[in-house]
Amino acid sequence: MTAAVGASPGLSGRGVLLAGLSGVAGFVVGYASGALKAAEPYLAKSFVLIGAQGTLADAIPLAAAILSPVLAGGLASRFAQMGRLHLAASAGALAAAGVAVLVTAHGFAAILIGRALVGLGSGAVVTVALIELADRMTPAARGRGLALLPVMIAAGFAAAGAVGDHTIGIVEHAAGSLNAPALALVEDRAWRIIAFSAFYPAVAFALAAGVVAHSGAALGGPGPAGPGRGLSSFARPFGLACGVAILVQIGGFGALPEVAAAVITRAGFGPGRAAHRADALTSVLALSCVAGLVLADAIPRRLHLRLGCGGAAMALAAAATLFFGMESGLLPAGAASGNAVDCCLMAFLVCAAAGPYVCSWVLLGELLPRRMRAAGIGLGLAAGILTRLAAPALYLAAVKRFGDAGTLGICAIAALVCYGAASRLLPETRGLSAEEVEAAFPRAGIEEN
Repeated sequence: MTAAVGASPGLSGRGVLLAGLSGVAGFVVGYASGALKAAEPYLAKSFVLIGAQGTLADAIPLAAAILSPVLAGGLASRFAQMGRLHLAASAGALAAAGVAVLVTAHGFAAILIGRALVGLGSGAVVTVALIELADRMTPAARGRGLALLPVMIAAGFAAAGAVGDHTIGIVEHAAGSLNAPALALVEDRAWRIIAFSAFYPAVAFALAAGVVAHSGAALGGPGPAGPGRGLSSFARPFGLACGVAILVQIGGFGALPEVAAAVITRAGFGPGRAAHRADALTSVLALSCVAGLVLADAIPRRLHLRLGCGGAAMALAAAATLFFGMESGLLPAGAASGNAVDCCLMAFLVCAAAGPYVCSWVLLGELLPRRMRAAGIGLGLAAGILTRLAAPALYLAAVKRFGDAGTLGICAIAALVCYGAASRLLPETRGLSAEEVEAAFPRAGIEEN
C-alpha cells in the first residue's frame, strides 16, 4: 500500500510520541467528564439552583461541549501549518483553568464559567488529537492510533469514577458522626476535591504538548491537501462516518450506560444490586474498548463493524424478548430475569464498545478527504456529542411510549441498520492512504453521477 504523504513511520519514533500525546489527551477528556459527573451530587447540595439557573447550568456547558469541536476543527484547518500542538496545549490549559475556576467557585456565575471552560477545553483537546492522528499516522498504524482515543477516554472516565467513589465512601463513612453543618462542609469539600483531581491530567497534557511544540520535535507535516473532487467528495464520506456515530449512540450505547440501573431494576433486581451492576458496566466498557483497539488493524474495517453491530443487535433483541415476556405476564420479574437482562446488557456493551463505538472514531478520522478533514472531524464530533447528550432523554421518552421491550427492539433495529451500512456502503479502508480511501468510494458503488 502507498504510505501517506508526510506521515510518521508507524508507531515508532515520532509515531510513539504522537500516540502518547493523543492517549493523554483522551485520558484528560474522559477524566474531566467522569470527575464532574462524580462531583455532581454534592455540588448540587452546595449550590441550590432556582428558576432559570438550573436550565442555564445545564444548557451552557452542553453548548460549550458541542461548539468546541467545531471551533477547534476550524482553527486546526486554518492553521494546519502553524502548529496544532500549540492549539492543543492552549486547549489543555483552558480545561485546567476551568477546573480551577470551578473548585474555587462560591457563586452561580463562577460555577457556570468553570464548567463552560472545561467543556470548551476538553472538546478542543480531543478534536485536535483526532485530527493529528488522522493526518500523521501511516496507513498501517492509523486504525489503532485513532482507536486509542476512545480507549483512553473510557479509561479516564473509569479512573475518575473510582476516585469519586472512594471520596464519597469516605464522606458517607464519616456522615454518622457529624452534625448537619459539619456534614454540609465536608460534602462541599468533597466535590471540590473530586473536581480538582481533573486539574492534574489537564496541566500535564498542556505542559507536554507545549514542550513538544516549542522543542522543535516535529511530528511530520500533514501532507498536501490534494485537489479534491468537490463538495460531494466530502459530503458522502462525512455522512457515512457521522451516520455510523449517530446510529451507535441512538442504538443504545449513548443511553444504556446511563439508565442501566433503572432497566435492571425493572427486570427484577433490587435498586441496590441494580446500581452495583450498573457501576460494573463502566469497567466493562473500558475493557471492551481495549478489545476494539486490538482489533482495529488486525481485521478488515467492514468485518470489525459487522461483528460488533451483529453482536449488539442480537444482545438487544434478546433483552427485548425478555422484557416482552415480563410485560405480557409470560415471565415473572425476579432474580432470574434480572440476571438474564444484566447478561444481555453486558453482552451489548462488549459488542458495541469493541465494534461500532471504536469504529466510529476510526471512520471519522480516515474517511474524510484530507483537504476538508479537520473541519469535518470537528463537525462530526459535535454531531456525536449532541446525539450522545440527547440519547438518555430519547431513550426514557421511548420507554414511556413503547415500554422496555419496544425501546430495546428499536435499538436493535438501529444496530441492524448500522450492520447494513457496513455491508453495503462502507468501502474497505484498512491500510489505505488518504488518497486511496477517497478513490475507494466509487468502488463501493457511490460514484458521482
